[in-house]
Amino acid sequence: MPTEQELLDRIKELETLLGLTEKFPEWDITPGESQILGMLLRRTIVNRETAMAAIYGAKPKDPPYDKIIDVHISRLRRKFPGVIQTIWGKGWFIAIEDRHKLSFIYTATKSRNPDLRKSHKKKRT
Repeated sequence: MPTEQELLDRIKELETLLGLTEKFPEWDITPGESQILGMLLRRTIVNRETAMAAIYGAKPKDPPYDKIIDVHISRLRRKFPGVIQTIWGKGWFIAIEDRHKLSFIYTATKSRNPDLRKSHKKKRT
């Protein structure tokens, strides 16, 4: 049977694979928007149910309004016009070429701003 630490490490790994740990501080987006953007950059398509379960848990005690994902998508679309596409009845996606552009812009922005590079380094204790 796995230890508690092994389970916590596995959860962290799964959250990373889903894109939930991505941070985009230089783009001035909220934590919820950041998690959705991270998922969109890592997955082929993201639907409302998948996003709700990934961000808020499968069965939260006090679930948020189910349209909160739509609100996050709407705000991201205002910040990144033309990048997030919809497949009606399926979900949202970012085209491969737009994923590459966003990754390039993110990397370039981070490398030009030394304060951002410092904020992403792990602190030693």
